[in-house]
Amino acid sequence: MYNIHESMKRTAFYALLVAFLASVFIFYQFNQAPKGLSRDEIDFVSIALRLDGAPYQAYTTAATGHSTLYFYVILFLFKTLGISQTSFRLTSAVSGVVAAVFFYLICKKVLKKDSISLHITKNRKLTIEVAFLTTLILISMRWYFGFARFSFEATFLLMFELIALYFVLLFRSSQSIPYLVISALATGLAYNSYTPGRIFVLLIIAIIFVSSKNKKLHLALFSGFFAVTIAPLTQYFLTHEDIRIQQQLYLKNPELSIFDKAGYFATNLWKNIRMLFGEGDMNGRHNYPYKSALNPVLYSLFGLGLFSFFRIKRTFFHNMFAGYLLIGLLPTLLTYPHENPNMLRTFTVLPALAFFVGQGIVWIYTQVKDDVKKVQIVSVMIIIFLTISIFYEARTYFVFQKLVFIQAFDVMNVFSKLPK
Repeated sequence: MYNIHESMKRTAFYALLVAFLASVFIFYQFNQAPKGLSRDEIDFVSIALRLDGAPYQAYTTAATGHSTLYFYVILFLFKTLGISQTSFRLTSAVSGVVAAVFFYLICKKVLKKDSISLHITKNRKLTIEVAFLTTLILISMRWYFGFARFSFEATFLLMFELIALYFVLLFRSSQSIPYLVISALATGLAYNSYTPGRIFVLLIIAIIFVSSKNKKLHLALFSGFFAVTIAPLTQYFLTHEDIRIQQQLYLKNPELSIFDKAGYFATNLWKNIRMLFGEGDMNGRHNYPYKSALNPVLYSLFGLGLFSFFRIKRTFFHNMFAGYLLIGLLPTLLTYPHENPNMLRTFTVLPALAFFVGQGIVWIYTQVKDDVKKVQIVSVMIIIFLTISIFYEARTYFVFQKLVFIQAFDVMNVFSKLPK
């Protein structure tokens, strides 16, 4: 009982630390970087305000088409906190903090007792969970905290995905129906959010299928609660097309041959590889142009993590995150090449990327685990390189990308012109 109590205290401590650090990255200079709004954000303000007083609608055709769940939350904050840039961007920011905490809880279940140790003095050592380090990698990536700092709903979607994933993992170990129901509801909310969330359900169903001891009952219960959650939006799509899918999915273009579509797929795959390791996303709202999405420290560890994935005996969790990575990439692989690379549409690959970076750390430790001196050297080097990565990401964003925002977010003083 004592060990369980200590473990819960340790988990709570790390979860609070993750929330604090995520808040630092997300809320530091919150209304200064970026200072203005983008043209898309102007549309989002308009969508939220037009929902006020109107009959409920699950989808709007405004601004190339959006499901409305996210905009109802923004409207709620406008009505409770007042119409301002802070209340407008608060949903995305808070979602980024909550998502980080749930990612840590997932990593805690996946990585369990993996840790690194540093000897502070001869008789005292500091133990740091790899689950925490993996989460720190996620929240310190400018790809992650950058999207949490303005009003795009990427972090809102990711929050629901990680909540759903955490509770389905609790279900996997306990077979508890309440956990399954919570996962179904969160998966449904992800479906009702940003477009990539509509294929995330495939991952959750796969986990239930391989984990359930009563597949018929559990899949039926999950499907029932999921169906209820997505009913309004699904009912809309039964009589209307999703404008965004219709415009961007090349598979729906009857004028393209199978060879054209295969060529588009290969081109998109190459563009995503270059986004991660090469010139990155050229959109100044998403990235500092010509900077790879992963910095050299992260993509080196990511490479080691992938190497270990193909060399070691893969566990359920390895396969789960590999599946999550593929599902996160799928939306960009199936859209027209001129739309890519796109760090917004691939935002949900971040948990899987961070996991495999963490696996790179685990792999290094397995190579030296029997040599105490080498373990200490590796521990120090990992801390040094992760510190370099954090400063690299923060400097790129707050020093260089902040300058790009002058043009990318060029609409000023929008909220001063609106009624409070």
